[in-house]
Amino acid sequence: MPKGAKEPERKKTDEEILFPEKEIAGLKLRPWTLGDLEDLRPELRGVFAWAKESGVTTDNLADKIPEVLDFLLGGFARSIIAKTAKVDEDKVRALPLDKATLAMLTIIDQNWAYLKNSYGLDKLDLFKVLKMKVAG
Repeated sequence: MPKGAKEPERKKTDEEILFPEKEIAGLKLRPWTLGDLEDLRPELRGVFAWAKESGVTTDNLADKIPEVLDFLLGGFARSIIAKTAKVDEDKVRALPLDKATLAMLTIIDQNWAYLKNSYGLDKLDLFKVLKMKVAG
């Protein structure tokens, strides 16, 4: 190939378009499948039960991001990340905290449409909330 020439782009498969994969710390994260949702049902129920008990709502989520992340990372993140990446929980347990947080946020991002529609979060602009929290 001549110097400075670009390699031709590989055409993405239908699966790559529908289920875009992101890699974080060696973990391949993809949007959930129906099987993933069945496997994650106990974790999702636990997260939303905790949010209800703790008074976390779409209206106050921006103020409660630290508590939400603390809960997720201390409780369900290891299992959610492991099941999403299809790896053993011990591999997830060894992740540095910043990589675990990034993995969890990536999973939420990849599955946000499902989460907001299924759990009544449609009024919440997750990205606006996270940008406010990071900027503020």
